[in-house]
Amino acid sequence: MFGFSLDKGAVSPEIITTIEDVKNLEGDNIGYRQIRLINVENPEQIKLEIEKATANFDNQGFIYLLNNNNNNNNSILTGTFISISRF
Repeated sequence: MFGFSLDKGAVSPEIITTIEDVKNLEGDNIGYRQIRLINVENPEQIKLEIEKATANFDNQGFIYLLNNNNNNNNSILTGTFISISRF
């Protein structure tokens, strides 16, 4: 299980939505990669938040790997920075 949040600086991340799986669409390329989000819990909410962020030129976020075995707490295990160019 994965989670998505926008970059809020030093503030604790706010998971906007959960995602069942994230697939890399471009092989082992080190630079920018295109990804596909599979089974997004609330697709309209993530779309709205991304549109608001890109309107403010704040189009960075994080994809987090969540520990969903912890009584549905979904604590963050690790994350990776992403730059949102289109969806």
